[in-house]
Amino acid sequence: MATEKILVVDDDTNICELLRLYLEKEGY
Repeated sequence: MATEKILVVDDDTNICELLRLYLEKEGY
């Protein structure tokens, strides 16, 4: 698990979910 953290702030839950999937795929 990566020690870096990324904070995503967006009012669109679809965008947040999409970003979460991409970031998890990359190991974040």
